[in-house]
Amino acid sequence: METLGSEMNCPNCHADEPAPARRDRRLVECRRCGLLRLRPRLSPAEAMAEMRERYSRPGRFASSNPIHEASRYQDEVRLINSFVSRRSESPSALDVGAGYGGLVRCLALNGFDAVGLDPFPGFVELAVRHGIDVRRGRFERAGLPPGLLERRFDLISFRGSICYLSDLREGFELVRELLKPGGCVYVQMHVLDSLYYRGGRDVLSRYGPFVSFVPTRASLRRLLQEHGLQVELERGVVGSGAELLLGRRPRWIGAAIDEALNPLIAAAGRHDAVMYVARP
Repeated sequence: METLGSEMNCPNCHADEPAPARRDRRLVECRRCGLLRLRPRLSPAEAMAEMRERYSRPGRFASSNPIHEASRYQDEVRLINSFVSRRSESPSALDVGAGYGGLVRCLALNGFDAVGLDPFPGFVELAVRHGIDVRRGRFERAGLPPGLLERRFDLISFRGSICYLSDLREGFELVRELLKPGGCVYVQMHVLDSLYYRGGRDVLSRYGPFVSFVPTRASLRRLLQEHGLQVELERGVVGSGAELLLGRRPRWIGAAIDEALNPLIAAAGRHDAVMYVARP
């Protein structure tokens, strides 16, 4: 059974002027701002209930170790680092939608004074258990934990999380308030343009039913610019061509397939994800 929510309006412009979306009958396109979204979509309370249902099974994170997984973010952090103003030896960073803290840990290992934010208590507990500073809360004025609203950051990152903000207008207002002068925003997100979705694969298979909008490369860029951010970097990420085509990455020949396919996928503009660095 599909999860139904109670929110009818667009998370960006707040209008309820839907047009049918060609990609999926569950999605609509906002006539005013162009975002794709579920209609109805889940409210924050409904989304949290859905997350609890999905992620609270006993042993769900038994094998997860954010200390070990931090290394997978090293290339991204190296890229981010090249854009962050180094006014101090330890620039400050807030990772929104931090999960159990792998990126927070990697940022800290690279000299950042990093803190994460996530609404799901299971993720937060796992991060804290491994000594990673992730705090429970939502990226909205009334949902920030004590102390964060008073801080200012050189970097605010949304890795895989921007499409879960329930109110984008409030979210970007908060971004501009919490960033230090010269600070930057990092966004990385799977996009609907991905080759992964060819052949009718379920649009929600990666985003989950608690997504506020379903991003495309064009809509993410437009969203950043609409809210007063100047894009300084836009880069497509292919990931694994084998996984995009086959739905999995064969253990023995995956690397060879990737080496052959990834340049072709990139040339066709069917990247699996896109990353942005932007500033007010």
